[in-house]
Amino acid sequence: MNTAVKIMFGPLLLTLLLQSCGNTDGEVRIGVILPLTGDFKSDGGDAESVLSPAQQEARRGDLDVNFIILDNESSPKRTIECVMELIEKNVSIIVGPLYSVNAKAAAPAAEEGGTPLLLPLATLPGVTNNKYAFRACFTDTWQAHAMADYVFEVLELRSMVSITNLGDHYSVGLSRDFEARFSELGGEIIGRSYYRTLIDESTRILEYLAATSPDLVFIPCYDQDAISFLKAAEGVLSSLTIVGSDGWDTRDFRETEIPPGTDCRLLISNHFNLSAEGQARKSGKLGSNPGQAAALTFDALQIAVEAV
Repeated sequence: MNTAVKIMFGPLLLTLLLQSCGNTDGEVRIGVILPLTGDFKSDGGDAESVLSPAQQEARRGDLDVNFIILDNESSPKRTIECVMELIEKNVSIIVGPLYSVNAKAAAPAAEEGGTPLLLPLATLPGVTNNKYAFRACFTDTWQAHAMADYVFEVLELRSMVSITNLGDHYSVGLSRDFEARFSELGGEIIGRSYYRTLIDESTRILEYLAATSPDLVFIPCYDQDAISFLKAAEGVLSSLTIVGSDGWDTRDFRETEIPPGTDCRLLISNHFNLSAEGQARKSGKLGSNPGQAAALTFDALQIAVEAV
C-alpha cells in the first residue's frame, strides 16, 4: 500500500470513525459496495476477487473484522439503497462504490447517515466535496494532465481530436482537462466529436477523423466503448495514435486483442506493477497481474481496516 495514502487518510477517517462507530460487541463491520452485475460488472468481478485475501489480512490482528458485501447493480439508485442498508447494519465505514457516477449518489447518503465512505476508483474531482467522502486514487484532472504531458513531451504529438460521451461527466471532464493542458503545452486542438452511444456512432466518428487527420485521438470512456470503437477502427486509423483513460483498464479490455493496423498507444491507470519485486509481492496476494480495480480495492480495504 502507498505509505503517503495511509498517512493522508488515517487521521481524517479516525476522527469520523470515533464519532460514528457504534459496535460494542467486539465485531467491526466494514461495508463493501461493488458492481457485481450491470454495466460495470467486469471491474466488480476483479474487485470481488480480493475480498478473501483482504479478509485474511484484516484478521491477522486482534480485530474481528467482517466485510458486508452488497451489489449496487452498477446503478446510482441501487447504490443509495446499499448505503442506507449498510448504515442500518451498523458498519463503521463503507468501501465503494467503484465508479464516480455511483459515488456521487453515495456520498450525500453516507454524510446523512454519518458514515465515512472510502472510494477506491472514483476519480471525478467533485465526488469528495463532502466531509464524509474520501478517495484512494488519483483524480480525473491529474490523469488528464499527466496524459497530455506524456503525449506532447514524450510522443511529440502536436494536434489532437477528442471523442467525448456527452452523457457522462467522467468523459466530459477528462476531455476538458486534457484539452486545456494540451493547449497550454502548445498543442493544437483541431476538432471535437461527441456521441451518446459510441458503437452506433463509430462510422460517423471514423469518417470525421479521416477528414481531420490529427496526430492524436483522445477517447476518455469505459472499457466496452473502447473495445467496440477499436474493433470498428480496424485498418482505418493506422496513421493516428489513440490514447485512453483509466476507464479502459479492466479485465475485458486487457483480454481483448487490439486489431492489427490500429495504433492504440497507451492508457493511463491508477495501478501498475512496475518492478519484478512489486509484481511478485502483489501476485502472492492478488493473483497474477491484478488490474487497478483489484489492486485499489485491496488497498482501500486495508486503509479502512487501519483506520478502524
